[in-house]
Amino acid sequence: MYLEFTGSHAELGSFLGKKFRLEINQRVKKLKILPVDPYIQAAQKTFPEILIEAQNMAQAAGVSFEDFFLLNCSESIHCTTIFTHLDNQPVVAHNEDSGDDNETANDLHLLKAKIGDTTILGLHYKYQFIGTSASINNWGLVQCIDNLHSRPQIGVPRNFIARALLECRSLAQAGQLLSQTPHASGFNHFLVQGDDLLNIAVSPSYQETTQMTGGHYVHTNHFLTPRGQANETYQPPESVSRYQKASRLAKDHMTQDEVLALLTACQDSTLARALIYPTQGKILIQNTTSDLTFSLYQLPPRPAFYPAET
Repeated sequence: MYLEFTGSHAELGSFLGKKFRLEINQRVKKLKILPVDPYIQAAQKTFPEILIEAQNMAQAAGVSFEDFFLLNCSESIHCTTIFTHLDNQPVVAHNEDSGDDNETANDLHLLKAKIGDTTILGLHYKYQFIGTSASINNWGLVQCIDNLHSRPQIGVPRNFIARALLECRSLAQAGQLLSQTPHASGFNHFLVQGDDLLNIAVSPSYQETTQMTGGHYVHTNHFLTPRGQANETYQPPESVSRYQKASRLAKDHMTQDEVLALLTACQDSTLARALIYPTQGKILIQNTTSDLTFSLYQLPPRPAFYPAET
């Protein structure tokens, strides 16, 4: 499903809540109720506009705000993400893997959303905030999310942080947001702009950062350093296996067939695949459960890539 939207944060919440009312209600019914007030307070203090988006999404879906908030604190997907080059152009390749036996490709949607002077194009889950899969914005900033298992604490839920990053204009701004926000738990934020990569694996007490220009890079669903691993509650064996396979196959320059072969070798209940071109503002999406061809989605053109303001 492909959607387009223009409006405010509040209006986006209402739009998505109404559109995906059924999916949100189905997920809420499966929730185990837990206290969320301290996390709501942390999100309100740090990202008030996004909290309004969440409140409106819950209201339009006909569920309580507390239930929808909790839905955006729950365990998530497990994925594989690669940075490489196709035809000398930087590209981010991403497997969106299911973390739930009941999850299907129908749980995903494509959205192009314009909020203020930022346009976001990406793959998202119908029952969550946008931002927890693979996206690019009109500033040329790509974000792909890989789930991590770290010890939680009171702070801003990771879905809120991933959502906020979609409106960053530069890697520097994204890195600053991640370093200054109190985290409740962690994602791996795979961030690319132009030919520059900033990968930040987050736990509430530690951030594992990798920066590079050019080359290639791989991440799955575990920390890569001993200090990061000390913050994990669980390291999935399948994540280690996918990381090892992808690392053996990844190169600085690859053909599309080689990239697809890598993603296929690393698939793990894969719902969809994305190829994102940061300098071209485009994303190719493949639904792995039906037609295996790629569909092209494009951001509005701009004169040329340029480093965005910090």
